[in-house]
Amino acid sequence: MSDAAMPWTRPLSGALCSEKELLAQLREAPNQPAALRHSLLAALVGAAVFGVALGSYGMSAAQMVVSAVKVPLLLLGTGALCFPAFYVFQAVKASEPMSFVQSAALQATALSTTAMIWAALSLPLFFLVSTTGHYTLTQFLALAVGAIGGVVGWHRLTNGYLRLSGGESGHRLRLPLFLYLLVFGCVGSQLAWVLRPFIGSPSLGFELFRNLEGNIFAHVLRMLGA
Repeated sequence: MSDAAMPWTRPLSGALCSEKELLAQLREAPNQPAALRHSLLAALVGAAVFGVALGSYGMSAAQMVVSAVKVPLLLLGTGALCFPAFYVFQAVKASEPMSFVQSAALQATALSTTAMIWAALSLPLFFLVSTTGHYTLTQFLALAVGAIGGVVGWHRLTNGYLRLSGGESGHRLRLPLFLYLLVFGCVGSQLAWVLRPFIGSPSLGFELFRNLEGNIFAHVLRMLGA
């Protein structure tokens, strides 16, 4: 069935279409603003569904609602904070730099792909979280689902970037992607620290936010040194 028959499916097109279809959309300037809007909406919805699954530990309705808001904030907030770096890196290194809107649409499509993977795995995650009742296992499963979505989204960003930036390959174009990955990972990790908890702690009552002292990097170093 076509998108004309079901307009509500259009926001999913960027996340679920083939790579060939995605590149065809992003190469045409008139299609880029719509691709950007639809991808951002798909990212918002998919991340919210994942947030509900995360918040289902302990079956707390309040935590489900809060996590459904926090996860989109995490994904889209990280994308917004890191987009200037992505745009500048590709503009400096690519033989055929993408336009501002084209760059934004490509990044948004990668984010929506990540969010759709999260949403697709949310039902199994919800079942496991709600039936096992194991906090550490819940954290591990959440990290695993998050990583799977991130890898798939990163693959889509990488392939789209390499093909839209002149068709080159090798270190010339991959170095900016590696630098952007570092920036995105650091910003996303710290923003997740600021927005936590996404999963309610069994030993604490409902918390909108947890103690904001310290940072994720110091926390990881302490864990490694323990």
